[in-house]
Amino acid sequence: MKGSRDEDSEVDADRACEDAKKLYEAGEKKWGIDESVFIEILTKRSFLQLKATFEEYNKVYFLTYSN
Repeated sequence: MKGSRDEDSEVDADRACEDAKKLYEAGEKKWGIDESVFIEILTKRSFLQLKATFEEYNKVYFLTYSN
């Protein structure tokens, strides 16, 4: 199985906002968790993009994820 993580060093702020919203809607906002959304984002985004997403999530939803 080949991984498909994006290794781009550029951070897309709009994508970070969109992904933060998707993670919230797939988890905290509803009863149960939509794992497919988490898997899609957490396995395909670059580590820098994920960092920006988690920062946006914290800023908007006042919740944190540990490093």
